[in-house]
Amino acid sequence: MKLKQVFSIQGAGIMLFISFLASCSGTNADEYFVDAEHGDDSNSGTSRKESWHTVEKVNSMTFKPGDNIYFKRQTSYSNGLQINGDGTEVAPILIGAWGEGDAPSFTNTDDGDYNGNCIQLNGDYQILENIYCFGTNDAPGRGFINVWKIGGIKINLGADHCIVRNNEVEDCPIGINSYGEHTLITENNVHDCNRPIMFPYWGPIGIRLGMGNQEVSWNEIHNYHSMGGEWGGDGGAIEIDDGRNPRNNIYLHHNRTSECMGFCEISYNFDICANDSVDCITENRIYNNIVIAYNESADYRTFTQFWAPLSNSFVENNTIYRKWETADIESNVFCENDEDRLAT
Repeated sequence: MKLKQVFSIQGAGIMLFISFLASCSGTNADEYFVDAEHGDDSNSGTSRKESWHTVEKVNSMTFKPGDNIYFKRQTSYSNGLQINGDGTEVAPILIGAWGEGDAPSFTNTDDGDYNGNCIQLNGDYQILENIYCFGTNDAPGRGFINVWKIGGIKINLGADHCIVRNNEVEDCPIGINSYGEHTLITENNVHDCNRPIMFPYWGPIGIRLGMGNQEVSWNEIHNYHSMGGEWGGDGGAIEIDDGRNPRNNIYLHHNRTSECMGFCEISYNFDICANDSVDCITENRIYNNIVIAYNESADYRTFTQFWAPLSNSFVENNTIYRKWETADIESNVFCENDEDRLAT
């Protein structure tokens, strides 16, 4: 099956959605401004002179379709931000920056504050752009659930049709973590994390997907790996896991990665379904319609590690460089494991 055929419906939907953005606004939509230096949460927030001061004020709001929330450039925020409210296809909610200079910066090192995420998208049709997120914590405890909560930028389960674009994420053990469907993650710069998510078993991940129907494209992911631990070294640019959810129809294309511990890992026997504490249906353990194409990888270790059976999926037209020697348990370019013979 050709690439155009596999993603003709999904691609058309994404392009149709994007084509609306430049000309659409919601009925009674508002613009809100946040300034950590000169704002005041008692202000209306609806002009630069009447800007809000804190993320807590933003967290208390439920935004409407077409609302825009702008954070002043060269300001910093150190608590978790959660954007609540649903946009629509023709009137998404936009979170971005205003003013001149460096992007507004966000960090969060309190695991009890929105799981330690810098920013959570918590509604449909939200767009996050032009922000800088850095220095979040590793997993606060053992186990898959604790790992899958973290991330610099987190798209929550049920927050569908979101776009995360043109952001910078630095030194977050999971850079961007998405549970949304029909999501586009594009043109982000995710870089420089050598801290494991959960030592000694889990290295840092640039972009992680825990749900299907997602597109990851045109991102730069650099230096996501940690050395030592159970595997000699671990981490990687992109990981797809969490057997509780269907993870079909995923398109990874035109990403550029370097000095990561592999380009893409897909889990099965290293997943929550590998133990008896969670009932995972067989259909959710088999990946369908996974396309990895036109990426450029100058990483360590394998390009792909498929620990799960795949059907109707392919890897093609990627450029793969391997020039470093590392502590490495898997030195092949491609690694695939289907011990239950479920792949088709």
